[in-house]
This record gives sequence, C-alpha cells and structure tokens, in this order.
Amino acid sequence: MIQGPLQGIEGFIIKVNRRKHRAKVRLTIAESVMILDLAFEVMEAETVGAGAEDWHHEKK
Repeated sequence: MIQGPLQGIEGFIIKVNRRKHRAKVRLTIAESVMILDLAFEVMEAETVGAGAEDWHHEKK
C-alpha cells in the first residue's frame, strides 16, 4: 500500500477486477490473516533513461 491507513503494509494479491478497479488482497497483521476487498488506482510507471518507449504501446 502506498497511501492511506494501510500505508507500508505488504500483502498478496489474490484477485483483480480491472473493470470495477477492485482487488482482493491477503494481509497478515499481528499473526492474523485477513482478506480485504480494496479499491485501486492504476498509476503510470515513471521511466528514466533509454528504453522508456517500451513501457507505452499504442493501439493500432
């Protein structure tokens, strides 16, 4: 997580619904396993240096 109350916590992505921008994530907090249904936002990767054009593909 990079933002919000769970910032800094890592987990495993179980399922992604790209249309609804939702993901099920399995977290282990204080020796308890939790499965959360979270909203997500797709972010563009920042690229530096050569090969940056490989990250973006145009539809033809």
